[in-house]
Amino acid sequence: MNLSNPIFIISGSSGTGERTLIKTLLERHREFQLTTSATTRARRPSDKPSDYYFLTEEEFQWQSRSWKK
Repeated sequence: MNLSNPIFIISGSSGTGERTLIKTLLERHREFQLTTSATTRARRPSDKPSDYYFLTEEEFQWQSRSWKK
């Protein structure tokens, strides 16, 4: 297993501070990079355009099948 590029997943319920934690980590560790998540949920007024890839359920299922290849 190659641990030279570990992946960290930060997940939590809405309002638990994930964005604050991620912002702090990115400020302290310039070598970290942020990925963009995909979601099928409706866009919220507070969402920035770069926060998520907003997909329909059908688009998500199609992408999911193509990622498995």
